[in-house]
Amino acid sequence: MTSPPPARRGTLRRAIAFAFRLGLALLVLAAGCSKDETPAGPGPGPGTPPYGTGDLAFEAPSAGGAFTVTGAYLPSAEFADDSAGQGAGGFLHDTVSAGRPYQARLNAYVHALRSGLMSERVLVIRLDAGGALSTGDYAVVPDLAPPAGKTARVTYLFFSDSLAEYSVFEGAGGTISVSALDTTTGEITGTFSGTLRTPPPDTSRVISLTNGSFRIILAKRYYDY
Repeated sequence: MTSPPPARRGTLRRAIAFAFRLGLALLVLAAGCSKDETPAGPGPGPGTPPYGTGDLAFEAPSAGGAFTVTGAYLPSAEFADDSAGQGAGGFLHDTVSAGRPYQARLNAYVHALRSGLMSERVLVIRLDAGGALSTGDYAVVPDLAPPAGKTARVTYLFFSDSLAEYSVFEGAGGTISVSALDTTTGEITGTFSGTLRTPPPDTSRVISLTNGSFRIILAKRYYDY
């Protein structure tokens, strides 16, 4: 069996390393996340991708710049096999992360592997209405903040080979505004903005997300990032 050329081996190593770091970061930030012990009904209607699909955009001037994706979401376990992809999705299903309940999760990613250099950005938004999910404003809070009314917990991952940077941020403040929600079709629409910080113990780096918007058809079952 012949070995892949050195450039290809380097690409594979970076892809595997990133998949590991991404999984580790999400495990740390979502420690205690409940698996789907009582699955909900089937996902979106016929023809809709199993992990949801839609559009999501925002500006992050100091952490990657403009972010605009459209199409079906792909779980992070499959990123390493995807040389260039993007999408938005999520699910509508009661679950618990780090002891904090939420009723919906929105995900978006963009992934590119060009000339042996990898670039990866992932945004995850978890919405807790304190009951049945509904339209309205959700206050962005840190991951471990106690439940209090309508809250949102945000995780943002930014990885760039060319910049030699891998950063993880959690929500520190801001608002997720859900303007429309159809629990039958799973479609959710809204806007967002806020500040994010590096997670404890070192929360010194702070970034802003602005001009955020989303329109996503959510799946109706839990799945991993």
